Amino acid sequence: LTNVKVYPNPYKPATAYDGKLKIINLPASCTVKLYTVMGELVKTIRETEFGNQGWVTWAGKNESNELVADGVYIYQIEDLAGNKKTGKLGIIR
Repeated sequence: LTNVKVYPNPYKPATAYDGKLKIINLPASCTVKLYTVMGELVKTIRETEFGNQGWVTWAGKNESNELVADGVYIYQIEDLAGNKKTGKLGIIR
């Protein structure tokens, strides 16, 4: 998980390549969870949804497919062995 990269950060959907945030260098079959700074789960993305390519994308939408607000969000990545990486990302519309 040490080589994981989140870009662009801050994430500006209007200027991001194909409009999506990318998380790369992921281990196979990991789970990415995105939270508000208050700890509310916004979105869960499984790396396997992308065919075990080692990356995922996020279009800035929650589980209900609604755009999330500007601000700071927390991401947590967990691999199959239970190892975790946590970080912050910003969204600017």
